[in-house]
Amino acid sequence: MNRSARVRVLNERIAQKAAEHRFVSRVPLLCECDEPECRETFLIGLDDYHQVAASGGVLTVPGHRVDGAATGFQNGDYWVQHRQGKGNGDTRSFG
Repeated sequence: MNRSARVRVLNERIAQKAAEHRFVSRVPLLCECDEPECRETFLIGLDDYHQVAASGGVLTVPGHRVDGAATGFQNGDYWVQHRQGKGNGDTRSFG
C-alpha cells in the first residue's frame, strides 16, 4: 500500500469520527501526497471530502504532488488530483 492510500485510511477514520460527532465545520485532514515525510494538513467540509473520495480523487495541500496524477481542482486549502486511469476525471469545484 502506498503512502497516499495509507493516509486515505487515516482520513476516512477522521471523517467518520467527525460525522459521528456531528461536526459542522471543516475538518482537518492529512495531505495524501507521495512525500514520505509530509505531515501537513488542510481543512475540508465533510460533504466535499466524501465527493472527492467517491470520485477517486487524492487530496493534497497546494503544491504537493501525487506520482502519475493530474490536478483537477485547486483552491487555497487543498488540491484534488486524479491518477491516470483512476476516478471519473471530475474537475468540478469542491468547497
